[in-house]
Amino acid sequence: MTNQKIIIFSLIVFIFSSFAYLAFTETRQHQIKDGWIIYFNNISDSSGTFTIENYSNQKDFSWEYYADETLIKEDKTKVLKGEQKSVIIDEPANGQSIKIKVSDSEKSKDIYKNLD
Repeated sequence: MTNQKIIIFSLIVFIFSSFAYLAFTETRQHQIKDGWIIYFNNISDSSGTFTIENYSNQKDFSWEYYADETLIKEDKTKVLKGEQKSVIIDEPANGQSIKIKVSDSEKSKDIYKNLD
């Protein structure tokens, strides 16, 4: 009976410590120190509305909206460090795909959405 209690207690301590370790490492991996992210607000509709999350010192972003590789609209926006901004695209996507290209002074990122 005593051996069973020791085994159960050891198993509980092991499981708890494993969960604590995994939670700690996952939290560390998801902290963005310097960079920015772009993503579509709704991937299931035909809207090109997207969000920029900024974790860098850059604040000026330019973006381009393409439908089937044809440039439809381009503009600039400001997003301060630690903030996010949704860019609403009013133009309908008349085509098979949407591409959003966002650039700062150093790098460029693209996101794509197939509409078929």
